[in-house]
Amino acid sequence: MARVFQRRGLIESWGRGTIKMAELAEKAGLPRPDIEVVAGCVVVRFRPSHYIAPQLVKKDLSPRQRKILQFLSSKRWGVARADIVRAVGGPTLAVRDDLEKLRSFELVVTDGHGRGARWSLKNP
Repeated sequence: MARVFQRRGLIESWGRGTIKMAELAEKAGLPRPDIEVVAGCVVVRFRPSHYIAPQLVKKDLSPRQRKILQFLSSKRWGVARADIVRAVGGPTLAVRDDLEKLRSFELVVTDGHGRGARWSLKNP
């Protein structure tokens, strides 16, 4: 079958597609995909190069909620709510409500209580 596709010009050569995908991913500044053989099948996994906030979780996320997730993704350790408010803007109470919604969607977690609480992304 591959030979027929090659003769028709639909593919360059057998096995070249996976190499081409890796080259194009690297050229685009993305990590090379993981390629492995599992149970006789070739599996190609593309890994994201940075955190991408989900657009829909139980219901649409607001732009500020996506900004909060993006901000938290750039932090290695938990962040105080006051720092989040400064980073994303908006009224403190609105950001607090957004954080609570994100926690109810199981996207963020807190460590501690009150002013000492630290917010971070929930590990997948």
